[in-house]
Amino acid sequence: MWDYIKLQGVKNIGHPWMLMGDFNATMKPSDSEGGDPNWSTQKEEFSLCLHQAEIHPVPYRGIKYTWHNRQMGDNNILKKLDWILGNTTMATTWPNAQAQFLPRNISDHSPMILQLNQNQSQPKLAFKFLNLWAERDDFLPQVEKVWQEHMLGSPMYKLTAKMHKVKACLKNWHKFNRSHITSRVTKAKAAWDEAQKNMDANPRSKEAISAEKDMANRYAQLSKEEESFYKQRSRVQWLTLGDRNTAFFHISLMHRRMRNRITSLMDG
Repeated sequence: MWDYIKLQGVKNIGHPWMLMGDFNATMKPSDSEGGDPNWSTQKEEFSLCLHQAEIHPVPYRGIKYTWHNRQMGDNNILKKLDWILGNTTMATTWPNAQAQFLPRNISDHSPMILQLNQNQSQPKLAFKFLNLWAERDDFLPQVEKVWQEHMLGSPMYKLTAKMHKVKACLKNWHKFNRSHITSRVTKAKAAWDEAQKNMDANPRSKEAISAEKDMANRYAQLSKEEESFYKQRSRVQWLTLGDRNTAFFHISLMHRRMRNRITSLMDG
């Protein structure tokens, strides 16, 4: 693998080049905590490869140790094995590029994000009707209340205005009616993230490791309550609620949003 990276480094001289993933190697002793200090026999080869390929780590924030063996006590091991790397041309093309490593959550590796333009605004999502709304007893009264409001203007204007008001009403009503569970899940996720960061900063603390495990269990339990919502939003109709595929539904949503987003353009 190292020879291939060095070859690609030569081929991409003068062109923006980036690579990211699990390299199963650390760069320096501080990239490991716990376990055999000589575990990474490829440490020197990895650093030499990056030097010869003229690539370097993209500045990052977030989790330092991107891999955890999910063990406790003396068997607890954390390492930085995942990297986002780029050459000099990439750094000059996107001077504000920044990598982010998120809490590991259910995986033993941290998800990674590369932001080329930190000031890029997110597109506004279109309004979408959720089928679960119609199943609630207070849905029709909400719509009827808005639709029966008196308005002046032509029939087409009144129809358009009422539709806009119904949309705004449903968005606020939806936010209010699911705020309780969403708030609980969000708070549980934030608590889990903080517990992982605390364990990342105190890898030898039994209390930190135990707290991370407790927060993980709490978040997993609360997340089950959102399955039906993600199922309806994901457009996956062939899975039943009992399948407990919340993670799959979430990934499906992310893929749909990625397809609707322009991330780069090639200069012809």
